[in-house]
Amino acid sequence: PGPAAEEGDRGFSFQGMAEKFELGEYSLSQPKRLAVTTLLETAFGHNRYAFCSMVAEIVKRSVYMRSGSARPITQDDVRLINRNVSRLGLKVPELCDPSFLQKLPSGAKQDPQTVSLSFRRPDIGVSLREELMKLAKFDPEQRGPAFEGFLNKLLSGSGLKPKTHMLIQGDKVIGQAECDGNIYYVSARWKSPATRADLDELEEKLRDRTIWSRVIFLSYAGFSPEAMEWMDKKNHNNLIAVDGQDLFLILESGMQLEKMIRAKASCAEREGRPFVSVQELLVTSSS
Repeated sequence: PGPAAEEGDRGFSFQGMAEKFELGEYSLSQPKRLAVTTLLETAFGHNRYAFCSMVAEIVKRSVYMRSGSARPITQDDVRLINRNVSRLGLKVPELCDPSFLQKLPSGAKQDPQTVSLSFRRPDIGVSLREELMKLAKFDPEQRGPAFEGFLNKLLSGSGLKPKTHMLIQGDKVIGQAECDGNIYYVSARWKSPATRADLDELEEKLRDRTIWSRVIFLSYAGFSPEAMEWMDKKNHNNLIAVDGQDLFLILESGMQLEKMIRAKASCAEREGRPFVSVQELLVTSSS
């Protein structure tokens, strides 16, 4: 994660690394990719010894965090880092140590763009689309259990790894899922359009990165104008917003759920846009 958690080991964040190696304030106002790039450039220009030590520390902590996940750090990952560091005329001894490399998984990694085959089966795609359309026939007060069942089928039928079962909690359905090694906190509403107050409540989850690295906020009825304005101004690069129309479009077009999440996560990280409609993503991918 970019910013450090309020509690726990701050070293499990890029902000904590900046503090540990005294490299100045880590800019949380920037999108994560830009902020990390700036941090590495600052370390390289400030103290090359600190740069190598910081890279080693980041890799070792990443190995620990992603051990047992669907996307662990591999020998190929570290060798690529070593090649890039060597282009700077440097070497990170800890990462070149054969005994360290041998402890990591070997072999080719699964292509992160590879999608599951399950959604390609017509029966599953059609069934989920029909269930989604039936939700509109329920009274908002009675939609919750049906929405809960739909979300569990959606997650289990995709390439995501549900970490917990989606369960109703108050007026939301919540759970956790894993995609490309990132743990997502999933919060879904089924009644009226999500408001700014709903997003203010969600902000606490956005700060708690000791458990998950990103948050998916799904609102079946969409988002109010105030909520859209909140997302535009807050610039949360670890928040992904999804509405009911997005769900219908991925089931209608055959887009994989995990592909939608990757595309939305990329927009959030690069542009600070939590909500980018699937319609826009489909137009962009076809242009």
